[in-house]
Amino acid sequence: MKVKLIAPPFCDQSFLDDRGEAELPEQTRLSSLLRKMKIPPYFRPLLIIRVNYDKVPRNYALKEGDMVSIFWPISGG
Repeated sequence: MKVKLIAPPFCDQSFLDDRGEAELPEQTRLSSLLRKMKIPPYFRPLLIIRVNYDKVPRNYALKEGDMVSIFWPISGG
């Protein structure tokens, strides 16, 4: 299944295609995606994570066409 991913720059995005989509096995959990992105476990509770603009639990099973947005809560500029 394909999932769109909007992620912070500090994570591994090497598995994304040119459109920012990842090919994942069916029923992949959000927590598995975070591990695949190599986000350190101590950062995970700090992140703002939404699937299709909704807050979901980390054990949420992703579906074809889902859009996962991951934001770092602190920005500078």
